[in-house]
Amino acid sequence: MRWWSTASIRVRLTAWYSGVLTLMLIVYASATFLAVRHEFYEQLEQEGHVEDAHPQLTAEQRVDQQLGEILVVLVLGLINMMRGGSGNTSPKLMRLRVLLQFVAIVIIMFTIWVMAR
Repeated sequence: MRWWSTASIRVRLTAWYSGVLTLMLIVYASATFLAVRHEFYEQLEQEGHVEDAHPQLTAEQRVDQQLGEILVVLVLGLINMMRGGSGNTSPKLMRLRVLLQFVAIVIIMFTIWVMAR
């Protein structure tokens, strides 16, 4: 902690600002994740459960799995960006995240289509 007391006010303010911003982003991302998950669960409960090509996974488990995969890719992208990783890794992770979101949308649309039948 010796470096902290000898650091300039600019460095201290930047560190505090970065810390508070990071904390706010984590809280916001967590709240958004929980709200989306809760909303999915409510829709699934209202519309009933649907069986598809994966009968061993319930609809809630599929939603959790998809959201978890998207969250993992998003966190990996943020970690790569914060540590100044390879410039090629971030676009690859972004493409993977978009692909996983597409798969999640396809699963949701398939579930809606099956329920409508």
